[in-house]
Amino acid sequence: MMFLAFRAIFALGASAAVPASPVVPREKVATWLSANPFSDEPFGGYCAHAPVQMLTVSSPLTSEEQLLLRGTKLVGLQVAFRHGARVMTKPSKVLQCFQVENYSMDFDCGIRRDSEYSAGHDQRHLKIEEVFPRSTGHCGTGRLQNEAVAQFEALAKALQENYDFKALGINVSSTKFRSDESPRVVAFVYLLASSLFPTGRQIRLHETIQSQAGWGGSADCPRALKEMQQAKAHADTPISGPPASFAKQWEEVAGTVFKPESFKDCLTQAACTPSSLPGGFTQQLFHWAINHSMHAYRSKFRPETCAALVAPAIFELQDMLREQNSEPNVEKMVLYGTHDNALVCILLALGVWDGKWPTYAETLVLEAYRHTASDGGPAFFRLLRRGRPVSLPGCGGHTVCDVRVFQKLGPQELRDPAAWHERCGGGLRATTMVSEVAPAAPAIGSVPWCWWLVTLALCLVTMAVTLAVSECTQRQRASDTSCDAKLLYIACSTGN
Repeated sequence: MMFLAFRAIFALGASAAVPASPVVPREKVATWLSANPFSDEPFGGYCAHAPVQMLTVSSPLTSEEQLLLRGTKLVGLQVAFRHGARVMTKPSKVLQCFQVENYSMDFDCGIRRDSEYSAGHDQRHLKIEEVFPRSTGHCGTGRLQNEAVAQFEALAKALQENYDFKALGINVSSTKFRSDESPRVVAFVYLLASSLFPTGRQIRLHETIQSQAGWGGSADCPRALKEMQQAKAHADTPISGPPASFAKQWEEVAGTVFKPESFKDCLTQAACTPSSLPGGFTQQLFHWAINHSMHAYRSKFRPETCAALVAPAIFELQDMLREQNSEPNVEKMVLYGTHDNALVCILLALGVWDGKWPTYAETLVLEAYRHTASDGGPAFFRLLRRGRPVSLPGCGGHTVCDVRVFQKLGPQELRDPAAWHERCGGGLRATTMVSEVAPAAPAIGSVPWCWWLVTLALCLVTMAVTLAVSECTQRQRASDTSCDAKLLYIACSTGN
Protein backbone atom coordinates (compact mmCIF):
# COMPACT_ATOMS: atom_id res chain seq x y z
CA MET A 1 0.00 0.00 0.00
CA MET A 2 1.36 3.41 -0.96
CA PHE A 3 0.20 6.88 -0.02
CA LEU A 4 -0.85 9.58 -2.46
CA ALA A 5 -2.79 12.77 -1.79
CA PHE A 6 -5.42 14.02 -4.18
CA ARG A 7 -7.50 17.16 -4.06
CA ALA A 8 -11.24 16.54 -4.22
CA ILE A 9 -13.46 19.46 -5.16
CA PHE A 10 -17.23 19.39 -5.21
CA ALA A 11 -18.70 22.53 -6.76
CA LEU A 12 -22.11 23.66 -7.93
CA GLY A 13 -22.64 25.56 -11.14
CA ALA A 14 -24.52 28.76 -11.90
CA SER A 15 -27.93 27.15 -11.25
CA ALA A 16 -27.45 27.37 -7.48
CA ALA A 17 -30.23 29.00 -5.47
CA VAL A 18 -27.92 31.10 -3.25
CA PRO A 19 -25.47 33.56 -4.83
CA ALA A 20 -21.81 33.28 -3.93
CA SER A 21 -20.31 35.32 -1.10
CA PRO A 22 -16.93 35.20 0.66
CA VAL A 23 -16.57 31.85 2.41
CA VAL A 24 -15.79 31.32 6.08
CA PRO A 25 -12.06 30.43 6.18
CA ARG A 26 -11.17 26.83 7.03
CA GLU A 27 -8.90 27.97 9.87
CA LYS A 28 -11.93 29.47 11.59
CA VAL A 29 -14.21 26.50 10.92
CA ALA A 30 -11.58 24.17 12.46
CA THR A 31 -12.19 25.75 15.87
CA TRP A 32 -15.95 25.17 15.89
CA LEU A 33 -15.85 21.53 16.97
CA SER A 34 -14.34 20.73 20.37
CA ALA A 35 -11.00 18.94 20.19
CA ASN A 36 -11.38 17.59 23.74
CA PRO A 37 -12.23 13.86 23.57
CA PHE A 38 -13.71 14.04 27.08
CA SER A 39 -15.95 17.01 26.30
CA ASP A 40 -19.72 16.77 26.75
CA GLU A 41 -20.28 18.90 23.65
CA PRO A 42 -21.99 17.20 20.67
CA PHE A 43 -19.37 15.26 18.69
CA GLY A 44 -16.70 16.45 21.12
CA GLY A 45 -13.23 15.23 20.12
CA TYR A 46 -14.70 13.75 16.91
CA CYS A 47 -11.76 14.70 14.68
CA ALA A 48 -9.25 12.92 16.97
CA HIS A 49 -6.21 14.61 15.53
CA ALA A 50 -3.02 12.71 16.42
CA PRO A 51 -1.50 12.29 18.94
CA VAL A 52 -4.65 12.49 21.11
CA GLN A 53 -4.75 8.66 20.91
CA MET A 54 -2.02 8.61 23.55
CA LEU A 55 -4.73 9.74 26.02
CA THR A 56 -7.70 7.71 24.75
CA VAL A 57 -6.57 4.07 24.65
CA SER A 58 -5.86 2.98 28.22
CA SER A 59 -4.99 4.14 31.71
CA PRO A 60 -3.09 2.67 34.69
CA LEU A 61 -4.96 0.59 37.24
CA THR A 62 -6.34 2.57 40.16
CA SER A 63 -5.56 1.51 43.73
CA GLU A 64 -9.05 0.00 44.01
CA GLU A 65 -8.58 -1.92 40.76
CA GLN A 66 -5.19 -3.19 41.91
CA LEU A 67 -6.76 -4.45 45.13
CA LEU A 68 -9.53 -6.29 43.27
CA LEU A 69 -6.98 -7.82 40.89
CA ARG A 70 -4.57 -8.97 43.60
CA GLY A 71 -3.28 -12.44 42.75
CA THR A 72 -4.12 -12.16 39.05
CA LYS A 73 -2.24 -11.29 35.89
CA LEU A 74 -3.22 -9.75 32.57
CA VAL A 75 -3.47 -12.55 30.00
CA GLY A 76 -5.20 -11.09 26.97
CA LEU A 77 -6.50 -8.02 25.14
CA GLN A 78 -9.34 -7.36 22.74
CA VAL A 79 -9.31 -4.01 20.97
CA ALA A 80 -12.24 -2.79 18.88
CA PHE A 81 -11.40 0.37 16.97
CA ARG A 82 -13.30 2.68 14.68
CA HIS A 83 -11.79 3.61 11.35
CA GLY A 84 -9.88 6.88 11.13
CA ALA A 85 -10.38 10.03 9.08
CA ARG A 86 -12.26 9.40 5.85
CA VAL A 87 -13.97 11.27 3.06
CA MET A 88 -17.76 11.39 2.90
CA THR A 89 -19.68 8.19 2.42
CA LYS A 90 -21.45 9.76 -0.57
CA PRO A 91 -19.70 12.27 -2.88
CA SER A 92 -23.06 13.92 -3.56
CA LYS A 93 -23.52 14.89 0.10
CA VAL A 94 -21.91 18.30 -0.39
CA LEU A 95 -24.48 19.16 -3.05
CA GLN A 96 -27.27 17.92 -0.80
CA CYS A 97 -26.08 20.10 2.08
CA PHE A 98 -25.16 23.28 0.23
CA GLN A 99 -26.85 24.74 -2.85
CA VAL A 100 -24.51 27.71 -3.10
CA GLU A 101 -23.18 29.14 -6.32
CA ASN A 102 -19.52 28.20 -6.94
CA TYR A 103 -19.10 26.85 -3.41
CA SER A 104 -16.62 24.00 -3.14
CA MET A 105 -15.42 21.73 -0.36
CA ASP A 106 -11.90 20.48 -0.83
CA PHE A 107 -9.78 18.05 1.13
CA ASP A 108 -6.87 15.63 0.89
CA CYS A 109 -8.84 12.56 0.10
CA GLY A 110 -6.82 9.52 -0.32
CA ILE A 111 -4.38 6.79 0.34
CA ARG A 112 -3.61 4.76 -2.73
CA ARG A 113 -4.31 1.05 -2.67
CA ASP A 114 -2.37 -1.44 -4.77
CA SER A 115 -4.01 -4.87 -5.09
CA GLU A 116 -2.72 -8.34 -5.98
CA TYR A 117 -4.74 -11.50 -6.53
CA SER A 118 -3.74 -15.17 -6.48
CA ALA A 119 -5.37 -18.59 -6.57
CA GLY A 120 -3.68 -21.60 -5.04
CA HIS A 121 -0.04 -21.78 -6.10
CA ASP A 122 -0.58 -19.31 -8.92
CA GLN A 123 1.96 -16.51 -8.41
CA ARG A 124 1.54 -13.29 -10.36
CA HIS A 125 3.40 -10.02 -10.01
CA LEU A 126 0.93 -7.61 -11.59
CA LYS A 127 -0.51 -4.98 -9.23
CA ILE A 128 -3.69 -2.97 -9.74
CA GLU A 129 -3.79 0.66 -8.68
CA GLU A 130 -7.37 1.84 -8.22
CA VAL A 131 -8.05 5.26 -9.76
CA PHE A 132 -11.39 7.02 -9.37
CA PRO A 133 -12.80 9.90 -11.43
CA ARG A 134 -12.63 13.49 -10.28
CA SER A 135 -16.42 13.59 -9.93
CA THR A 136 -16.24 11.15 -6.99
CA GLY A 137 -13.22 12.74 -5.35
CA HIS A 138 -10.61 10.52 -7.05
CA CYS A 139 -10.38 8.23 -4.04
CA GLY A 140 -13.79 6.60 -3.98
CA THR A 141 -16.61 6.48 -1.47
CA GLY A 142 -15.77 6.82 2.22
CA ARG A 143 -12.06 6.15 1.67
CA LEU A 144 -9.15 7.11 3.89
CA GLN A 145 -7.76 10.58 4.32
CA ASN A 146 -4.05 11.10 4.76
CA GLU A 147 -4.43 12.02 8.43
CA ALA A 148 -5.46 8.43 9.16
CA VAL A 149 -1.82 7.35 8.95
CA ALA A 150 -0.82 9.54 11.91
CA GLN A 151 -3.93 8.53 13.85
CA PHE A 152 -3.11 4.83 13.66
CA GLU A 153 0.59 5.30 14.27
CA ALA A 154 -0.37 7.09 17.50
CA LEU A 155 -2.90 4.37 18.35
CA ALA A 156 -0.26 1.67 17.90
CA LYS A 157 2.21 3.60 20.04
CA ALA A 158 -0.40 4.03 22.77
CA LEU A 159 -1.10 0.28 22.86
CA GLN A 160 2.61 -0.53 23.03
CA GLU A 161 3.26 1.97 25.81
CA ASN A 162 0.28 0.91 27.92
CA TYR A 163 0.75 -2.86 27.58
CA ASP A 164 3.86 -5.02 27.83
CA PHE A 165 3.62 -6.96 24.57
CA LYS A 166 6.64 -9.11 25.41
CA ALA A 167 5.28 -10.19 28.81
CA LEU A 168 1.88 -10.91 27.29
CA GLY A 169 3.39 -12.85 24.39
CA ILE A 170 1.82 -10.50 21.84
CA ASN A 171 3.30 -10.59 18.36
CA VAL A 172 1.98 -10.76 14.82
CA SER A 173 1.47 -14.52 15.10
CA SER A 174 -0.41 -14.42 18.41
CA THR A 175 -2.75 -11.66 17.23
CA LYS A 176 -6.05 -12.21 15.47
CA PHE A 177 -7.34 -9.62 13.00
CA ARG A 178 -11.09 -9.15 12.37
CA SER A 179 -13.30 -6.80 10.36
CA ASP A 180 -16.13 -6.62 7.89
CA GLU A 181 -15.26 -6.27 4.21
CA SER A 182 -15.57 -2.47 4.06
CA PRO A 183 -12.50 -1.19 2.16
CA ARG A 184 -11.84 1.63 4.62
CA VAL A 185 -11.97 -0.69 7.64
CA VAL A 186 -9.67 -3.22 5.95
CA ALA A 187 -7.27 -0.37 5.20
CA PHE A 188 -7.26 0.74 8.83
CA VAL A 189 -6.54 -2.79 10.01
CA TYR A 190 -3.55 -2.65 7.67
CA LEU A 191 -2.39 0.69 9.08
CA LEU A 192 -2.67 -0.48 12.69
CA ALA A 193 -1.09 -3.89 12.07
CA SER A 194 1.83 -2.43 10.11
CA SER A 195 2.44 0.13 12.86
CA LEU A 196 2.25 -2.46 15.67
CA PHE A 197 4.34 -5.09 13.85
CA PRO A 198 6.63 -3.25 11.39
CA THR A 199 8.63 -6.39 10.58
CA GLY A 200 5.55 -8.47 9.80
CA ARG A 201 5.26 -9.68 6.22
CA GLN A 202 1.75 -11.06 6.08
CA ILE A 203 -1.37 -11.35 8.23
CA ARG A 204 -4.63 -13.19 7.76
CA LEU A 205 -7.66 -10.92 8.14
CA HIS A 206 -10.87 -12.72 9.12
CA GLU A 207 -13.69 -10.86 7.38
CA THR A 208 -17.47 -11.14 7.51
CA ILE A 209 -19.47 -9.99 4.49
CA GLN A 210 -20.84 -6.52 5.09
CA SER A 211 -24.51 -7.46 4.78
CA GLN A 212 -24.13 -9.93 7.68
CA ALA A 213 -21.47 -8.25 9.80
CA GLY A 214 -22.01 -7.73 13.51
CA TRP A 215 -18.85 -5.62 13.53
CA GLY A 216 -20.46 -3.49 10.83
CA GLY A 217 -23.60 -3.04 12.92
CA SER A 218 -25.58 -4.91 10.27
CA ALA A 219 -26.03 -8.52 11.35
CA ASP A 220 -28.42 -10.49 9.16
CA CYS A 221 -31.56 -9.67 11.14
CA PRO A 222 -34.17 -8.36 8.66
CA ARG A 223 -36.58 -7.01 11.28
CA ALA A 224 -33.88 -5.11 13.17
CA LEU A 225 -32.47 -3.70 9.93
CA LYS A 226 -35.94 -2.47 8.97
CA GLU A 227 -36.38 -0.93 12.43
CA MET A 228 -33.10 0.93 12.03
CA GLN A 229 -34.05 2.25 8.60
CA GLN A 230 -37.40 3.49 9.90
CA ALA A 231 -35.75 5.18 12.88
CA LYS A 232 -33.18 6.79 10.59
CA ALA A 233 -35.89 8.18 8.29
CA HIS A 234 -37.79 9.61 11.26
CA ALA A 235 -34.63 11.17 12.71
CA ASP A 236 -33.89 12.87 9.37
CA THR A 237 -37.13 14.86 9.23
CA PRO A 238 -36.30 18.26 7.64
CA ILE A 239 -36.28 21.24 10.00
CA SER A 240 -37.75 24.53 8.83
CA GLY A 241 -38.69 27.57 10.85
CA PRO A 242 -40.01 31.12 10.91
CA PRO A 243 -37.99 34.22 10.01
CA ALA A 244 -35.07 34.96 12.32
CA SER A 245 -34.84 31.31 13.39
CA PHE A 246 -31.68 29.25 12.91
CA ALA A 247 -33.60 26.96 10.57
CA LYS A 248 -34.44 29.94 8.35
CA GLN A 249 -30.87 31.21 8.61
CA TRP A 250 -29.65 27.80 7.36
CA GLU A 251 -31.93 28.06 4.33
CA GLU A 252 -30.64 31.54 3.54
CA VAL A 253 -26.96 30.60 3.92
CA ALA A 254 -26.93 27.01 2.58
CA GLY A 255 -29.80 27.14 0.08
CA THR A 256 -31.32 23.93 1.49
CA VAL A 257 -33.73 22.83 4.21
CA PHE A 258 -31.72 21.38 7.09
CA LYS A 259 -31.82 17.57 7.47
CA PRO A 260 -30.18 16.66 10.79
CA GLU A 261 -29.12 13.08 10.04
CA SER A 262 -28.06 13.52 6.42
CA PHE A 263 -26.11 16.77 6.89
CA LYS A 264 -23.94 15.69 9.85
CA ASP A 265 -21.13 14.48 7.55
CA CYS A 266 -20.88 17.91 5.88
CA LEU A 267 -20.46 19.62 9.24
CA THR A 268 -17.90 17.23 10.75
CA GLN A 269 -16.01 17.01 7.45
CA ALA A 270 -15.70 20.79 7.31
CA ALA A 271 -14.46 21.01 10.91
CA CYS A 272 -12.07 18.05 10.77
CA THR A 273 -10.41 18.40 7.36
CA PRO A 274 -10.81 21.44 7.76
CA SER A 275 -12.68 23.07 4.91
CA SER A 276 -14.34 26.43 4.36
CA LEU A 277 -18.09 26.89 4.73
CA PRO A 278 -20.43 29.10 2.68
CA GLY A 279 -20.43 32.81 3.43
CA GLY A 280 -22.83 33.84 6.17
CA PHE A 281 -22.14 30.79 8.31
CA THR A 282 -21.56 31.60 11.97
CA GLN A 283 -20.34 29.54 14.89
CA GLN A 284 -23.80 29.84 16.45
CA LEU A 285 -25.45 28.42 13.32
CA PHE A 286 -22.88 25.61 13.21
CA HIS A 287 -23.58 24.69 16.84
CA TRP A 288 -27.35 24.80 16.28
CA ALA A 289 -26.97 22.39 13.37
CA ILE A 290 -24.51 20.04 15.07
CA ASN A 291 -26.73 19.88 18.17
CA HIS A 292 -29.72 18.83 16.06
CA SER A 293 -27.54 16.26 14.27
CA MET A 294 -26.44 14.79 17.59
CA HIS A 295 -30.04 14.58 18.76
CA ALA A 296 -31.03 12.84 15.52
CA TYR A 297 -28.19 10.32 15.80
CA ARG A 298 -29.07 9.50 19.40
CA SER A 299 -32.76 9.08 18.64
CA LYS A 300 -32.29 6.47 15.92
CA PHE A 301 -30.38 4.04 18.15
CA ARG A 302 -32.63 1.87 20.30
CA PRO A 303 -31.32 -0.84 22.64
CA GLU A 304 -33.51 -3.68 21.35
CA THR A 305 -32.69 -2.91 17.71
CA CYS A 306 -28.98 -2.48 18.38
CA ALA A 307 -28.75 -5.69 20.40
CA ALA A 308 -29.78 -7.75 17.38
CA LEU A 309 -27.59 -5.87 14.89
CA VAL A 310 -24.37 -6.41 16.88
CA ALA A 311 -25.21 -9.72 18.61
CA PRO A 312 -22.47 -11.66 16.75
CA ALA A 313 -19.86 -9.07 17.79
CA ILE A 314 -20.90 -9.24 21.46
CA PHE A 315 -20.85 -13.03 21.41
CA GLU A 316 -17.38 -12.94 19.88
CA LEU A 317 -16.09 -10.64 22.61
CA GLN A 318 -17.59 -12.87 25.29
CA ASP A 319 -16.34 -16.14 23.82
CA MET A 320 -12.83 -14.81 23.31
CA LEU A 321 -12.72 -13.39 26.85
CA ARG A 322 -13.65 -16.82 28.21
CA GLU A 323 -10.98 -18.49 26.10
CA GLN A 324 -8.28 -15.99 27.06
CA ASN A 325 -9.03 -16.71 30.71
CA SER A 326 -9.00 -20.51 30.34
CA GLU A 327 -6.94 -21.54 27.30
CA PRO A 328 -3.16 -20.97 27.36
CA ASN A 329 -2.71 -21.21 23.58
CA VAL A 330 -5.46 -18.82 22.47
CA GLU A 331 -4.67 -15.52 20.72
CA LYS A 332 -3.19 -12.99 23.14
CA MET A 333 -4.67 -10.02 21.31
CA VAL A 334 -7.62 -9.62 18.95
CA LEU A 335 -8.05 -6.46 16.85
CA TYR A 336 -11.54 -5.70 15.55
CA GLY A 337 -11.91 -3.08 12.82
CA THR A 338 -15.36 -1.53 13.07
CA HIS A 339 -17.61 1.51 12.61
CA ASP A 340 -19.12 4.20 14.83
CA ASN A 341 -22.66 2.80 14.63
CA ALA A 342 -21.43 -0.66 15.69
CA LEU A 343 -19.55 0.76 18.68
CA VAL A 344 -22.65 2.70 19.77
CA CYS A 345 -24.82 -0.40 19.44
CA ILE A 346 -22.38 -2.55 21.41
CA LEU A 347 -22.31 0.01 24.24
CA LEU A 348 -26.10 0.28 24.16
CA ALA A 349 -26.54 -3.50 24.26
CA LEU A 350 -24.14 -3.68 27.22
CA GLY A 351 -26.08 -0.91 28.96
CA VAL A 352 -23.26 1.66 29.15
CA TRP A 353 -23.62 4.14 26.28
CA ASP A 354 -23.35 7.71 27.63
CA GLY A 355 -24.65 9.40 24.48
CA LYS A 356 -21.19 10.47 23.28
CA TRP A 357 -20.55 9.72 19.63
CA PRO A 358 -17.41 7.69 18.77
CA THR A 359 -14.51 9.72 17.44
CA TYR A 360 -12.27 8.76 14.57
CA ALA A 361 -9.94 5.91 15.63
CA GLU A 362 -11.81 5.47 18.94
CA THR A 363 -11.15 2.24 20.83
CA LEU A 364 -12.90 -0.15 23.17
CA VAL A 365 -10.31 -2.21 25.06
CA LEU A 366 -11.31 -5.39 26.91
CA GLU A 367 -8.65 -6.70 29.30
CA ALA A 368 -8.67 -10.32 30.54
CA TYR A 369 -7.18 -11.19 33.95
CA ARG A 370 -6.55 -14.74 35.20
CA HIS A 371 -5.77 -15.89 38.75
CA THR A 372 -2.19 -17.04 39.28
CA ALA A 373 -2.91 -19.47 42.12
CA SER A 374 -2.38 -23.14 41.29
CA ASP A 375 -5.88 -24.00 42.52
CA GLY A 376 -7.36 -21.38 40.22
CA GLY A 377 -9.66 -18.59 41.23
CA PRO A 378 -12.04 -16.07 39.75
CA ALA A 379 -11.25 -14.50 36.40
CA PHE A 380 -11.79 -10.78 35.86
CA PHE A 381 -12.13 -8.22 33.10
CA ARG A 382 -11.85 -4.46 32.66
CA LEU A 383 -13.49 -2.53 29.81
CA LEU A 384 -12.12 0.84 28.73
CA ARG A 385 -13.63 3.43 26.40
CA ARG A 386 -11.52 6.42 25.33
CA GLY A 387 -8.93 5.22 27.81
CA ARG A 388 -11.24 5.35 30.81
CA PRO A 389 -12.55 2.26 32.63
CA VAL A 390 -16.30 1.63 32.43
CA SER A 391 -18.53 0.12 35.13
CA LEU A 392 -20.97 -2.36 33.58
CA PRO A 393 -24.36 -3.46 34.93
CA GLY A 394 -23.97 -6.16 37.58
CA CYS A 395 -20.49 -4.98 38.63
CA GLY A 396 -21.67 -3.04 41.67
CA GLY A 397 -20.12 0.21 40.50
CA HIS A 398 -16.66 -1.37 40.13
CA THR A 399 -14.62 -1.16 36.93
CA VAL A 400 -12.99 -4.56 37.55
CA CYS A 401 -15.54 -7.33 37.50
CA ASP A 402 -16.01 -11.10 37.43
CA VAL A 403 -15.93 -12.51 33.89
CA ARG A 404 -19.19 -14.34 34.58
CA VAL A 405 -20.97 -10.99 34.73
CA PHE A 406 -19.78 -10.04 31.26
CA GLN A 407 -20.91 -13.38 29.85
CA LYS A 408 -24.51 -12.61 30.85
CA LEU A 409 -24.72 -9.17 29.20
CA GLY A 410 -26.30 -8.49 25.83
CA PRO A 411 -28.92 -10.52 23.95
CA GLN A 412 -27.91 -13.99 25.17
CA GLU A 413 -31.26 -15.42 24.10
CA LEU A 414 -30.26 -14.83 20.47
CA ARG A 415 -27.61 -17.52 20.70
CA ASP A 416 -30.51 -19.92 20.23
CA PRO A 417 -31.32 -20.36 16.50
CA ALA A 418 -35.06 -20.53 17.17
CA ALA A 419 -34.98 -17.27 19.16
CA TRP A 420 -32.89 -15.62 16.43
CA HIS A 421 -35.40 -16.62 13.77
CA GLU A 422 -38.33 -15.42 15.87
CA ARG A 423 -36.70 -12.04 16.62
CA CYS A 424 -35.34 -11.42 13.16
CA GLY A 425 -37.94 -13.03 10.92
CA GLY A 426 -35.24 -14.99 9.10
CA GLY A 427 -31.62 -14.19 8.39
CA LEU A 428 -28.47 -16.06 9.25
CA ARG A 429 -28.41 -16.83 12.95
CA ALA A 430 -25.76 -15.13 15.02
CA THR A 431 -24.02 -18.27 16.27
CA THR A 432 -23.48 -19.46 12.71
CA MET A 433 -21.93 -16.15 11.73
CA VAL A 434 -19.45 -16.36 14.59
CA SER A 435 -18.56 -20.03 14.17
CA GLU A 436 -18.00 -19.72 10.44
CA VAL A 437 -15.03 -17.41 11.00
CA ALA A 438 -12.36 -20.01 10.35
CA PRO A 439 -9.20 -20.01 12.47
CA ALA A 440 -6.02 -18.94 10.77
CA ALA A 441 -3.60 -21.58 9.59
CA PRO A 442 -0.35 -20.97 11.48
CA ALA A 443 2.48 -19.58 9.46
CA ILE A 444 5.80 -21.39 9.69
CA GLY A 445 7.32 -18.39 11.34
CA SER A 446 4.71 -18.48 14.12
CA VAL A 447 5.64 -21.96 15.42
CA PRO A 448 8.96 -22.73 17.12
CA TRP A 449 11.37 -24.50 14.73
CA CYS A 450 11.87 -27.41 17.11
CA TRP A 451 8.25 -28.43 16.78
CA TRP A 452 8.57 -28.57 13.03
CA LEU A 453 11.56 -30.93 13.46
CA VAL A 454 9.59 -33.11 15.87
CA THR A 455 6.67 -33.26 13.45
CA LEU A 456 9.01 -34.15 10.57
CA ALA A 457 10.67 -36.92 12.61
CA LEU A 458 7.31 -38.42 13.56
CA CYS A 459 6.25 -38.40 9.92
CA LEU A 460 9.46 -40.20 8.88
CA VAL A 461 9.02 -42.83 11.62
CA THR A 462 5.41 -43.39 10.58
CA MET A 463 6.46 -43.83 6.95
CA ALA A 464 9.23 -46.31 7.93
CA VAL A 465 6.84 -48.40 10.05
CA THR A 466 4.24 -48.42 7.30
CA LEU A 467 6.79 -49.59 4.71
CA ALA A 468 8.14 -52.25 7.09
CA VAL A 469 4.67 -53.63 7.79
CA SER A 470 3.92 -53.72 4.09
CA GLU A 471 7.18 -55.55 3.28
CA CYS A 472 6.71 -58.06 6.11
CA THR A 473 3.19 -58.80 5.02
CA GLN A 474 4.35 -59.49 1.48
CA ARG A 475 7.14 -61.82 2.70
CA GLN A 476 4.79 -63.61 5.08
CA ARG A 477 2.46 -64.33 2.21
CA ALA A 478 5.36 -65.59 0.04
CA SER A 479 6.84 -67.84 2.78
CA ASP A 480 6.31 -68.89 6.37
CA THR A 481 8.23 -65.97 7.83
CA SER A 482 6.81 -63.88 10.62
CA CYS A 483 7.26 -60.26 11.66
CA ASP A 484 9.00 -59.52 14.93
CA ALA A 485 7.20 -56.55 16.44
CA LYS A 486 10.29 -55.55 18.40
CA LEU A 487 12.36 -55.17 15.24
CA LEU A 488 9.59 -54.08 12.92
CA TYR A 489 10.85 -50.54 12.57
CA ILE A 490 14.26 -51.85 11.35
CA ALA A 491 13.59 -54.90 9.18
CA CYS A 492 11.63 -58.12 8.75
CA SER A 493 12.66 -61.25 10.66
CA THR A 494 12.95 -64.62 8.86
CA GLY A 495 12.34 -66.56 12.10
CA ASN A 496 15.97 -67.94 12.25
